[in-house]
Amino acid sequence: MRKTQADMEKFREELMTRARTEAEALKADAQRAIADERARAVADIKGEAVKLSIAIAEKLLAEKLDDAKHQQLATQFIADLGKKQSPSA
Repeated sequence: MRKTQADMEKFREELMTRARTEAEALKADAQRAIADERARAVADIKGEAVKLSIAIAEKLLAEKLDDAKHQQLATQFIADLGKKQSPSA
């Protein structure tokens, strides 16, 4: 009877050891998966930020480079030159 109990206890310990090992392996796999997913999410967010920055820059450049805006700026510059030269002349 003692041998059977000892064998059962040994078997139980082996099962517990295997279960702990498997649980640790699963935990490590889950932590790696979480870290990988986090890194992908951060990369995606950075990529989206770059895309948005480029889109904003394109809009600003398109706004600043249209003909009407250039004409307005040129007219304003000429008017400002006239104002600066009148008092000193």
